[in-house]
Amino acid sequence: MQNYLYCFDSNYNIQATCSMYSLLTNNTEQLNIYIIHKEPNTFRKYQKKLEKLNNLNELKLYNFNSDNKSFPNIEKTHVSEATYYRFYLNQYLPEYVKEVMYIDADIVCINDLAISYRESLKKLNEENFIISVRTEKNKLQGRNVNELKENNDFDRLGLKSDKYFNAGVMLIDVEKWNLENVHKNLLETQMMIEEKILFWDQDVLNFFFDGNYSELDKNLNYDISININNEMEYEGDKTSIQINEKKVKLLHYSGKSKPWTVKGVLHPDSNFYHNVYFELFRKRYHIQNNWKKLAFKQFLTLLSRNKIKNIKRPISFILNFLRYLIK
Repeated sequence: MQNYLYCFDSNYNIQATCSMYSLLTNNTEQLNIYIIHKEPNTFRKYQKKLEKLNNLNELKLYNFNSDNKSFPNIEKTHVSEATYYRFYLNQYLPEYVKEVMYIDADIVCINDLAISYRESLKKLNEENFIISVRTEKNKLQGRNVNELKENNDFDRLGLKSDKYFNAGVMLIDVEKWNLENVHKNLLETQMMIEEKILFWDQDVLNFFFDGNYSELDKNLNYDISININNEMEYEGDKTSIQINEKKVKLLHYSGKSKPWTVKGVLHPDSNFYHNVYFELFRKRYHIQNNWKKLAFKQFLTLLSRNKIKNIKRPISFILNFLRYLIK
């Protein structure tokens, strides 16, 4: 049985539902899903949708208690305190859960995970680590400017290893997590490096584990950066050309720009998300942005520069944007 953990608030209810739906509809095995939520009552109607799916064995929804807890560096950012909730997984997961795969809500599944899940768990046990994650960057010893920028996270945190991982997908040995008292150690680490924290819980996790982890297959946390500038122009190589849709299991929309923003819709790889959204809600485009003035400005730029022609279903996009605007 595969076990999955999500941590989010009401701002990510729809995205998380799409993520879980993609997991359940792309898997050949039954799954258990555990959710630590800031406002669980806001998720009940989405929970009912998921509970109708055959591959769901159980879905448990927990109310996170934020009293007397600290969440560094989240003010005026695109993340919420929920990004830190995974530190407290031992307080919420049932005792019978021996391992769990944590997944960010901005991830969609496009292929069956059954074999990959078991192989990754076997590798984690054989290597005797607590977590399995994908290395995001390695420390560079070069002298040019770009390499020095890459070194910043290592110098900023004072890491001893030459690896820094992405925490969007984490396969966790819950028994070892509890045995090693990781919860308490992470909270102590958070206090220790609070002034150095830039990338929230990911920095805390990297400082604590500092290279001591099993390497997760990149196809289980395949990074997609949506690079659309303020002129609505695509920047960089098109990642869609690089994606092997037969091998990639989990697509991770990392960074500030997401498929559900006005800019994000223009990116070719946003279709993976919007296709799931359509299957689930029968609407073509999900548009969501906490800053409506910014979204409206981007929408006007998109129209004035005639970038609407790059959207597969422009009329549906416009209608859904207007619905978002008047909510």
